[in-house]
Amino acid sequence: MDKSQETSVTERNVALLEWYGRLSVRRVDLVGDYAGQELFLLEGDSLLLRCFSNADLDLDRGFQLLHAVYAVEYFLQGLIQRKCNFHVVFFDNHRELCLPRGVPVIDRPKYLLARAAIQRHLSVNLRQSHPALEIHSFASEQDTAFRAYLKATGIYFVMCHDGANPVPLSTDPSLPGAKEKIRPRSTPRKRRERLHFEP
Repeated sequence: MDKSQETSVTERNVALLEWYGRLSVRRVDLVGDYAGQELFLLEGDSLLLRCFSNADLDLDRGFQLLHAVYAVEYFLQGLIQRKCNFHVVFFDNHRELCLPRGVPVIDRPKYLLARAAIQRHLSVNLRQSHPALEIHSFASEQDTAFRAYLKATGIYFVMCHDGANPVPLSTDPSLPGAKEKIRPRSTPRKRRERLHFEP
């Protein structure tokens, strides 16, 4: 793909996102109006994308794994408080879908490490506090084990991220020719000095 074709694709993508942003939203209460107590599937990488896209979470320059875990648990707690009946499912072939758009290549391993740590954390710890909430992992949605799981559970619907993000800025590194966005640094913290006392 040459430069002009790449620019044309990017312009079409931006136009599509602008159109999508102008659509009116129809809000539905999934629990009260639609699902009730029906079992549904929450796609794990969609959950992570939602939490990793939080503006207050910094996985780029820092590694706020605890904050990321909190964001995931907070979202799940909201569903649990509404008495939702759901399972969380991760697909190995979707692992890249948890990356927010525009993440520099050098930072991708941080997000994938956070994904693995959160997936493991949920698998181990949620069973103790919420035994009915199951965490599953499958190779892909075409996996025979996943198809057997669907037949056995009778999943009513799948809750997932729609993949839309705000219209990209000219500083979005995923756009060709974009300039790197420099985050303003917060005021420097005073370093704590260790005092060494000699006898």
